[in-house]
Amino acid sequence: MNPGSLNKKITFLQAQETRDNLGGKAVSSWQEVFSEWAAKNAKAASRKDYMGDHVNYIPVFWTIRKPCSNNEVTPDMRITHNGHTFDIVNITELDGAPQYLEIETKELKPR
Repeated sequence: MNPGSLNKKITFLQAQETRDNLGGKAVSSWQEVFSEWAAKNAKAASRKDYMGDHVNYIPVFWTIRKPCSNNEVTPDMRITHNGHTFDIVNITELDGAPQYLEIETKELKPR
């Protein structure tokens, strides 16, 4: 992996759940956790049904250096870049030194 290709600044978000007056879960907000430099690799879009609606599914792969232990990437996070939000689908550790993570994400765009 060429470290010079890590030229996109991405931000990891994590859901913050709150409770309403009756103890139920209120709408989650997404809080910034940390940022990393990443390489972006987009694949061809495909059409899928998502919750009863047709959407374009755009798989995007991000490669980052493995963060230190206090900034762990988990599948329940989201990534933002240039105003676009991506849901994390899969995280794969790549062999080598330094260690890299390949993060498969999806960006859903309504038809």
